[in-house]
Order: sequence, then structure tokens, then C-alpha cells
Amino acid sequence: MKTRNRVSVSLLPRLLSLVLTLCLLLPGCAASPRTTNHKNAVVESAAITTPESEIGRQINQQILASFYVYTEPALNAYVDEVMKKVSQRAERQDLSYRVALLYNDKIYATGAPGGYLYVTTGMMQFLDNEAELAAALAHEIAQLQPRDPSLSEARKKLQQVSQAGAMVSSAFGSIGALAALGFVAMNAAAAPRHASLEKRTTHADRRALHYLLESGYDPQALIDFTDKFLKAESEKLPFFYDYVQARPLTQARLQTLRDDFGDLPVQSENLTTGYQRYQDAMRGIQNLSRS
Repeated sequence: MKTRNRVSVSLLPRLLSLVLTLCLLLPGCAASPRTTNHKNAVVESAAITTPESEIGRQINQQILASFYVYTEPALNAYVDEVMKKVSQRAERQDLSYRVALLYNDKIYATGAPGGYLYVTTGMMQFLDNEAELAAALAHEIAQLQPRDPSLSEARKKLQQVSQAGAMVSSAFGSIGALAALGFVAMNAAAAPRHASLEKRTTHADRRALHYLLESGYDPQALIDFTDKFLKAESEKLPFFYDYVQARPLTQARLQTLRDDFGDLPVQSENLTTGYQRYQDAMRGIQNLSRS
């Protein structure tokens, strides 16, 4: 399926902050609803009332209004199973983790405050096994662990510019909005005292390694997953450009991952990559064409 994004990748760094502040966190951002309710979609919960979760719900409404949700039951159940297996190892069990599979050829995965997670079909096709899927989800879950007391104030400020949402939506389209969401998850109301993007990415990697190990997946998958982007052919860059903008992709990060992996007690663990199980689950979308 073709995405609605027509903005040159060279313009994205300059415009992402605009999308961040004017679209994803705001109830006034214009979007054309294109999804239907189904049991596997990330749905709004009236029971959640914290500022963190309220912002997450606003983001979720915009994402579900901007993308087709891939509704094939078997694959959705599979992704949900992997997500739950990993999220049970996260420090924060006060979040209600849930995942939506978005029908889009861009290679992307991200999360929103409150425990909302998203993976594109493009990302699913990019991965090779279940452990790599678990690694992608584990990294997003890890980024949601820090508590941010400034989210409430951010919500007040963002509401002041809600009328500009339509402009951002028309300029970027759905995939541009989802790209900005990666920055929301890591920078929502970030105060100057917070760590740099690079350090937060490294901290998330470290957490993710432990989530994988504790849930029975080979943590080497996170290294393979990261290395896959560095070794990808140049023609694939436009498909994951947005993804790596929110997650610094460098040899230094990869080396830190390897160093942290070396400190894990993996020798005594019975770990899995789930290659065949993943291939079987992917039969429903493995023939989707990219355009």
C-alpha cells in the first residue's frame, strides 16, 4: 500500500518538531479516519486517567485515524503474544501494554506514553525471526519505562496550538506523523536535565537486552536487529530513514550493545530465535509488495 507521505526526506529533520508539537499530541489535529474497530486494535480505555495515559490515548486516536490497521487475526494474535511475553519483564507493570499492527511499507516501530505500541507490516517483512520482533518491541517498551512528571504541563502547552494541526497533517501525511511519534515517546516534555537522545537510546538497549534474556529470547537478536540497518542496501534507506532518526544508529551504539551483551549470563540459558515460527506466522503478508 502506498503511504500518503510526499515530503522529501531532506526536509524531515527540520519539520519533525513541528509535527511533534502540532499534531500527535493534540485532539484538534485533522485526519481522515481510515480504520475500523477490531479486537486486536489499540483501543482507548476509559479507566485510564493519568496525564501520561491521556496523552497516549490522544496519540493513539491520531495514529488509528491515519493508518489502516492490519486486521488478519492470526498474525495479530502472534504479535500480541510476543509483545506480552516481553512486556511482562518490564519494570513498569502499571502500564497497560498493547500493540497495533499498521499496514504500511515503511520499516517502523514505536511506542506512545501509557503503553501503546505500533509495528508496521514493513518492519515485519524486514525482520527474520521472532527474537528480532521481540527485540524491536523490547526496545520500544524500554523507552516507555521512565516516568515523566512534566507530561501534565506539556499537555497544557500543546493544547494552545491545537488549531494548527490541519496544516501539519496536510504537509506530512500519515508516515510523517508516525515518524514524529518516535520523538514523542523519547522526548515528551523532556526537561533539560534529561539525558541526551543517544544516552536514552543506550539505556533502552540495555533494558531491552535483559527483557529478551528473561523472556527466553536470544538477546543477540537485538544486536542483529540493529546491525541489520547498518548493513542494509542503499535502496532500503527511504523505508527506514524515519525510524533511525529517533534512534541514533551508529557503530558506537552497536559496540555498546555488544559490550552489554558480553555481561549477560547467556551461557546457562536455553534461548530461542523462533525462526520457523516467525516464517509461518508471516505467510499472510510475506507477499505484500512495496511501492
